[in-house]
Amino acid sequence: MRSLSVAVVGVVVALLLAGCSGGTTAPGSGPRLTRAEMVNRAEAACAKGFAASEALRQAADPTAHGAAAAAEIDATLGVLVDQVRALARLRGPVDTDVTLARTLRALRSAAAGVRRLRGAVVRGDLTVNEAIRAEPALVRRINAASGSAQDGLVRLGFLGCVAASGDG
Repeated sequence: MRSLSVAVVGVVVALLLAGCSGGTTAPGSGPRLTRAEMVNRAEAACAKGFAASEALRQAADPTAHGAAAAAEIDATLGVLVDQVRALARLRGPVDTDVTLARTLRALRSAAAGVRRLRGAVVRGDLTVNEAIRAEPALVRRINAASGSAQDGLVRLGFLGCVAASGDG
């Protein structure tokens, strides 16, 4: 799981967060925030997600396989879902709508890839590291989606959401 945190979730979360399932791809409803308010709220969500992600990384068992490894992935996905939901509720200046929607789509795509990786863990009774090695094309797609999301986060000014990930 530690490699998942660094190789996959480290990319997704370190960019922010990231990823999630379902939900709208349009900005949140309600009154529009100023750019500064939007950045502050996004970065608060990211800080919360980074803390939760770090706790999961510290508790991870790199020898866990199958259902136990899948449970670790599920916990990580829960953090990602929460963060993306927080971002999806943001409604900033009109000129952020398209970038935010694209960023959310990329985060959701990365999360969907992590779910597929989870499936490989369960099907093959693998550790996360084994699944990563067994699914290089999937990991490349996850990382590409994560990279797109990270680019969007930077464009939005959510720089606290793209901090370098943990130790490796």
